[in-house]
Amino acid sequence: MNSITEKKCSKCKEVKEISCFYYHTSLHRYRSQCKDCLKNEDKQRYRENKENINKRHKKYYENNKESLAEATKRYIKNNIERVKEYHQKYYANNKALMNEKSKEWYRKNIELRTRQISEWHKNNPLTPEKSRTYNNRRRCRKINAEGSFTVKEWKDLCNKYGNKCLNCGINGTMTIDHIVPLSKGGTNWISNIQPLCRSCNAKKHTDIIDYRKNK
Repeated sequence: MNSITEKKCSKCKEVKEISCFYYHTSLHRYRSQCKDCLKNEDKQRYRENKENINKRHKKYYENNKESLAEATKRYIKNNIERVKEYHQKYYANNKALMNEKSKEWYRKNIELRTRQISEWHKNNPLTPEKSRTYNNRRRCRKINAEGSFTVKEWKDLCNKYGNKCLNCGINGTMTIDHIVPLSKGGTNWISNIQPLCRSCNAKKHTDIIDYRKNK
């Protein structure tokens, strides 16, 4: 098996590297068709049987909703960085589409969303950290800035630097500063965030300064 380096696809008739073929473990040999041809066949089969396939998937989901949800939680927990990277790349490549879908859903479910937000605020009273994070997120949505971060990520970042301003070193309540400002194409991912006091944040204005380099 290991001596095979190339193989001719029975579908497209092209000679390709062996890595372009799936290995059939039960039959102990490589598939006769290359990966691309098999994928194209799957796509064609789906297009021709889209309705029936979606019905089967929906039925399976309804019958196994809890087990699938648990499996998804386990996967995310064990692959948190991989999942985060995937979502970041997907959002970057589909930002306009995702924003439009989000707006469309909100327009169709505005009463439901209002109730959900009201109920959530009752059970989750705002802390200063949450308030700053949510206000920043709202501002970034208005200008369609890429990225977001959680309250925990912001608190962990502040704790990492001892809740001190990275410029002047003062201890206290920190403000969210974008190292590369949003107005200059910066993102809203936590990797572009640094904690500064209100005064240093105002002085930095729209300059690109990474105070983390000195820490």
